[in-house]
Amino acid sequence: MNKVRVQETNRLPQIRCRTRLITMEEPVDVKVGRPKTWAIAMLLALMPWQLNASDAMATASAYATDELLERLLQTPLFLVPTTFAELGLSGFTQASSDSGSNIELRSDPLVTRDGTKLAFVAYRVSPNDRTRINFLYVEMSGNSCYPLANLQDRYELQLFIAPPNPHSGSIVDSVNQNLYRAAYTGGELMVKSDGTLRRCVVSLHRSRY
Repeated sequence: MNKVRVQETNRLPQIRCRTRLITMEEPVDVKVGRPKTWAIAMLLALMPWQLNASDAMATASAYATDELLERLLQTPLFLVPTTFAELGLSGFTQASSDSGSNIELRSDPLVTRDGTKLAFVAYRVSPNDRTRINFLYVEMSGNSCYPLANLQDRYELQLFIAPPNPHSGSIVDSVNQNLYRAAYTGGELMVKSDGTLRRCVVSLHRSRY
């Protein structure tokens, strides 16, 4: 029988391939797969969730908007922090301190029982006594409308023209916004509304003289 001799070698087999440089002048045929119908449906389903993500983070209050604002506006000043907890407001964090060393604390967003969205509620206290609140500020969310008429008759709001101040900006941010004021013993209520036909409340603040 003839023996087959196998020659051992450490050399790897050489593989030859052809390469070609594609220049910018040459058209390149790129095939893109057709998107699946289920993928498009999934994307559309996620869009409303992304739009309402901030609403999902808001705290839900057991109070309707009228009830909540009545508690905030008619509770005698000085307010105390426990008032906010009873209304469902939470997550207060320090926002700033003014030149008078007052500390401002701001809440998380809130959704009332009837669906009005509050961007936040803020209040100011002295660093020496954080239990006596003499300034309260409420900012509404642009996603909902609380009509000015709900407050105007109850608190006898009157249109207020703020005097020009060359050293600071106007407290009304737009020519389409209006400011209303109600004075009472030892304090005042200021309400800002937008220029729509419904005259939605933009913000309000209550302060003690």
